[in-house]
Order: sequence, then structure tokens, then C-alpha cells
Amino acid sequence: DLEVVLVDDASSEPIEVGVRYIRDSRLRILRHDFNRGAAAARNTGIKEARGKFIAFLDADDTWEPTKLERQMEALRLAGNPGLASCCGYLLLRPDGRPELHRPPLRVDWHRYLLWGCDLSPGSTLLVDASTFDDIGLFDESLRRLEDWDWLLRFTSRFELVPVVEPLARINTGASPNNLVVMAALQRISEKHLPAAVARGWSYQRQFRAALWLERAAVAYRDGRHGLAALL
Repeated sequence: DLEVVLVDDASSEPIEVGVRYIRDSRLRILRHDFNRGAAAARNTGIKEARGKFIAFLDADDTWEPTKLERQMEALRLAGNPGLASCCGYLLLRPDGRPELHRPPLRVDWHRYLLWGCDLSPGSTLLVDASTFDDIGLFDESLRRLEDWDWLLRFTSRFELVPVVEPLARINTGASPNNLVVMAALQRISEKHLPAAVARGWSYQRQFRAALWLERAAVAYRDGRHGLAALL
């Protein structure tokens, strides 16, 4: 009882070759004429999806066979159709070493996410499709950190249901473009800092610290170690 919407974001490889032996009417392939980024690819899938729930899987990640089953059961037990679920995952480092990440069980999710986004919603999120009508789609102006922005919007109104089991494997991938990350951090600051300020000094301080930490990481990756230390 599922459908698979494969969004080809104008990749250089012929996607059809990889799936040509799959004879299943539940698979649909959609292609962008030019590369529009992860947020746009997810939005295309969301708009085309016909199911009640939507789950995301990035091209270089994998799910455990029971992922959807476990998360659907967690949402059913929570009893609120407006909820979304995240799960634990194994982050696969470039050297092949797996690093286990588990979401906390009980937490103020919005405040937790002010520290940054380590939930990897690109491949761990399962959400009621109607939620996008309330929260909106992913921000296509963000070429990075679009998941952090969406989850901050989501958790300002709804709760997340965690499943601590590692039900996905996430590849770290190539290092991000530093200019793109800096632009995304500026955009996220503009969108979410006013709400953090309104909630009080400790929220504002926490969010500002997270933003500066991300900027320091950019400087470090760029070889500007002195600037990273100052930030």
C-alpha cells in the first residue's frame, strides 16, 4: 500500500537505466529540466504524491525494511494525525565508520532544534501529507539547511514522534559549498531569529550560538582556522 515517486533533479546520469527492470505501476519518475536543489525536488514529490503520508529518501541513503512500519505504528499509538515521526539513523562517515544517532524521547522539540538539525529529515521523516497545507513546503530559496528551516516551522506548532531505532543509513556526502551554506544561514536567521527573540533571552542566545557555530564550521572547512576560533 504505497507509491514511489522518484524525482530526478536533472542529474547527469540516465535515471531510467537504473530502474528499467522494475515493472511496477507504483513507481513514477519525474524529471526537472534543470537542477533546482533538494528543497525543490522534495516539493515536486510532495505535490505529486497521492498517499496520506509522505516519507523522504535521499539518493545516497537507505532504509531498513521495517522503517515505515515502525514509524506508522508510532504515529498510531501517539493518536494525533497531525504529528510527524523521525527515527534513529547510522551516519556513515567517509572512512565507512558508522556513527549512531538517536532522537531524544521527551524534549521541547522546537527548543531542541534551535541548537541545529541532527534529525536528518531528508531520509528519516514520515509526515501526514496534510501537514504541508499548514506548515508550507520546503523553502526553495535554501540550497542547504532546508530541512532545519522546515522542522523549525513544524515544531513551532506540532510535536514529533521519535522512534529511537536506527532505521536509516545516511551518507555524509561531499562537503557543502561554503558560500551556499553562509547564504542559507543568513536566510534562516532572518526567518527564525525574531521568533526566538520573542520567546526570551535564553532562546535567542541559544539560536544565535547555533548560527555562529555553523559559521565557524564553514570558516574551518575553508581553511580559515583563526576566524573559526574567533567565531
